Amino acid sequence: MVGSGHRRHAPAAPGVRLVFTASVGLDCLNLAACRQRGIVVAGAGVAYSEEDVADLAVGLLIDVLKKVSAGDWHMRRGLWSSEGEFALWFEGIRARSTSSPVCDDSCHSWFMAV
Repeated sequence: MVGSGHRRHAPAAPGVRLVFTASVGLDCLNLAACRQRGIVVAGAGVAYSEEDVADLAVGLLIDVLKKVSAGDWHMRRGLWSSEGEFALWFEGIRARSTSSPVCDDSCHSWFMAV
């Protein structure tokens, strides 16, 4: 029921009675096709709020700024023996987010200068 692929896949699942999407919004689904087949459509709604998205963005910022994933990659591959220690430092966030003041608030709550 997603996009145009539903025409190929829908006949393979004639017993489908519910389609649930974890995305924000239902525009990824072909609602007319679902309605035609009597399929109920549900979504996560506000489960993924702006605040939750901002928290994830801040988490990704911390990962990049503190090099958490890169350090993990360095350690798991044993690169400390061939390349030496992994530097863990950052200089702060240099630009203010214009798209989400909620993200800025989350950064401030982590004591980051934005």
